[in-house]
Amino acid sequence: MQLKINGGFNNGLKVYSENDVILFSEVNKKWFKPDLINIYDGQKSLIISIKHISKIFKTEFKIIDQTFDIKNIIQTLKKGTIELLNGEIFEFKKSRTSLITNPYLKIFHRDIEIGILNNKKTGFELNYELSIKDEYENYLNYVLIYILATESNKDYD
Repeated sequence: MQLKINGGFNNGLKVYSENDVILFSEVNKKWFKPDLINIYDGQKSLIISIKHISKIFKTEFKIIDQTFDIKNIIQTLKKGTIELLNGEIFEFKKSRTSLITNPYLKIFHRDIEIGILNNKKTGFELNYELSIKDEYENYLNYVLIYILATESNKDYD
């Protein structure tokens, strides 16, 4: 399965399946407080609301409200995880050269690579292409929520 994800720096992303928006995020920037990231489905229903909390060498995402069963989302410099309430864990690993070459992220479940995220940073937009193996489509929303949570609030870097 192939999906396109794009948007501007610091103002949310949209996930497209062909020409249809299936998920999108909005970022509410707050001075001196954690930013709020809201993620909606294609029908504009809120599915998860997350506070973006930056720490030294690590970013945590405090889940405020959700319609899923996500326990936590954590991102460090080279990898990230999304853990479900049932103990399932998805890992996202950046390559050493992720800023200049692809793949930007490799996605793993139980040590099996299930997908990749390629990055095409051009000008003032973020453009990604997500490839996920068909047999892992049931996990697609979790993968997309991680990507939208971690990439929607991206600064110019």
